[in-house]
Amino acid sequence: RFLGVAVTAASMLFIVVLTFSAGKQIWYDEFVYFALGGVASLPERLDLLQATLTTMNQGQTGGYPLLLSFSLDVFGAGGWHLRLVSLLFFLWMLVGAIAFLRSQGVSLSVSGVALLLILGYPLVTYFVGVARNYMPIAATVVGLLAYYAFPAPERSTGTTILGWASAVVGALINPYIAVYWPLVILITMPGVMQGRGLRTSFRHAFRQ
Repeated sequence: RFLGVAVTAASMLFIVVLTFSAGKQIWYDEFVYFALGGVASLPERLDLLQATLTTMNQGQTGGYPLLLSFSLDVFGAGGWHLRLVSLLFFLWMLVGAIAFLRSQGVSLSVSGVALLLILGYPLVTYFVGVARNYMPIAATVVGLLAYYAFPAPERSTGTTILGWASAVVGALINPYIAVYWPLVILITMPGVMQGRGLRTSFRHAFRQ
């Protein structure tokens, strides 16, 4: 187990070093969020978000811009601080990916090595170092995938926390979770019910 944790931690560190390009210049979409951090009070930020969510902020819930503004409050104005939230959600996604692989019977060591495959998806890794609302939806959807990939009786406390946190945070941050969440359930349900020999019934499906 120690070897598995070491391999996984090393893989995650390696991936972050290669993908988190926080030193690049802030571009237009990010500046909208960056400017929000300059608004003095929370009520003023909420009023500004309410007025711009359907236009400039493209139908978001407002949760993600608020998180970015809080990061700037705590750490100060800077590109690294603006993109820190995306990095944290990327780590969330990696944890969800490991949990999903574990649900498929993959060992911890192999799961850690398998994380390196994410480097083959530049459309995902690019947004690790960009303050846009893509990493949160990816992280929460992968967290939900891991949760539903385990049969209900086999979910550990950690997996349950991951699943519930992914559901709650996903709903607070991105309206598209309403599309992805049912799809995750539909994708995982047949494999769990049939692969684990569970009876296909409404009661078992509802519990799952």
